[in-house]
This record gives sequence, C-alpha cells and structure tokens, in this order.
Amino acid sequence: MRRRTRIHPDFDVVKENLKLLFKDLRKQGFVAKMNFSCCSGCGSYECKELATKQKKNKIVFYHRQGEDGLKSQGNVYLHYFSPSDEFTAENPDWDKNIGYEIVETSKRYPRIVAEWDGNPDKCILIKRNPNG
Repeated sequence: MRRRTRIHPDFDVVKENLKLLFKDLRKQGFVAKMNFSCCSGCGSYECKELATKQKKNKIVFYHRQGEDGLKSQGNVYLHYFSPSDEFTAENPDWDKNIGYEIVETSKRYPRIVAEWDGNPDKCILIKRNPNG
C-alpha cells in the first residue's frame, strides 16, 4: 500500500510560480524541465542530451524526488549547468552566471523567493516568499 503524502500549504503557490519561471527561462534559451527524471544524475544526463540536440547552452531542472519535497515541504532545489565543457573553458564563471540568471528571473515572481549563495556547485532553493 502506498502511503499518502500530506500536501504542504505552499505547494500550489510555489508550483504555479515555478511554471511561470520555467516558461520565462525557456524563452531565455534554457532547457528547463520540471519534475523531470528520477534523480539529479539521470536528470543531468537526459537534460544534457536534450540541450545538445536543441543546441542550447543553459540547463535548469528539478527531478521527481524534488517534486516529492515540494509536495511535502513546500520548496524545491533547482539543478543548473552548461551541457558542454567548452562554455566553461571559455568562461570559467559560466555556470555561476546561469545561476544568477535564474535567481534574477525568479524576482519577477514576488510569491516565490530564490535562495542561493552564488556558489555554482550548489543548487538554488525556491520557496514561497513569506512577504509575497
């Protein structure tokens, strides 16, 4: 028997704003996938394949485990990176710039807030803005 997960009260607000954020990021040239693949390893591999086919150089996604966390805790971690080492070789701050672009774009949606310390090796936390 599968256990029912109690849905966090912030789930609907965060999910709706995430949809808008990801739509915006796609317009900015990202491969942006929500609730995609089973985990970060598989999601990274599959997004990299998509980005190569679509000739895109920015990726952001969260996986099914992240969706489970969003449902139960009301927040989600976004994974982001460039699909190719050539971008980071030419610009060592490329992944960091991708992170900043995501955070800046999220500011268009006052009902959510992005928490990130600027470290490109860390995910970006998206949660409900307590003031929004």
